[in-house]
Amino acid sequence: MRNVLVSLLFVSGCTISHEPQLVTVPQSGLRPVTSLDHVFDYRTAAATVAWIFEHDLGFPSFPATFAFYPHREAFEQALLDAGYDADLASSTAKTMTAVGGHRRVLLNDAKLGSLAWADRVALLAHEFGHSLQYEFGGGRRGTSDQWLREGFADWLTVRVLERLDILTMASVRRERQRQLRSAGRSKTPSLSDLITFPQWVRAGERQGVQMYALAFLATDQLLQRHGVAAVAAYFKRFAASGDRVTNFREAFGEDVETFEASLDATLWRR
Repeated sequence: MRNVLVSLLFVSGCTISHEPQLVTVPQSGLRPVTSLDHVFDYRTAAATVAWIFEHDLGFPSFPATFAFYPHREAFEQALLDAGYDADLASSTAKTMTAVGGHRRVLLNDAKLGSLAWADRVALLAHEFGHSLQYEFGGGRRGTSDQWLREGFADWLTVRVLERLDILTMASVRRERQRQLRSAGRSKTPSLSDLITFPQWVRAGERQGVQMYALAFLATDQLLQRHGVAAVAAYFKRFAASGDRVTNFREAFGEDVETFEASLDATLWRR
């Protein structure tokens, strides 16, 4: 009988363990903080990220739910339930800790929970940045370039961490430049290799550090040239049009090929 009870408890525990912890923003009772020293749980972390997006960065508030899955298998199943095919769900769960979508962020808490709170806040900010992109696009991902989606989410993350006095934008720029030059030009992907999400996932299996460094520096250069409003306008265009080439040109006043050539000259000049 004891063995039967143990077996039943084990099965019950496995069933329960697939359920995520949910945190929704905005939510009454969730209070943001201004220092990382006061972040001890996901509710506070999520509220703080959302508050900085709205009050410091000037973006409109929007509802989003963070779903913290207890392990990789549950995270992968959530991706399948969201419409990923089996291969992409498996690759994504293998290489990534979280995925941001329209008003929802899916996270693998088994990986996330092992990180320091600064890294956890950074990841929440990054994925909330992706949810913001969906919001700009009227709930649609569209065909916007993945490198720009990732680079802008990364840039927003730095702004959040800068607000919490964890790091500075200048220090991140230097570190990303060092990462690219340390790897070398031949081991760094081009922007044209990082257009779709499947391309991004595949590149992550080979060139994770380099592709994030490239995406950040490319987006940072766009932002320095054209500002946040232009990047927001780029994502908003995908609510009505899937023409990624025209949307880039109309938002930034230059073709993506011209921009990439200029970026290449900037990143690799001696």
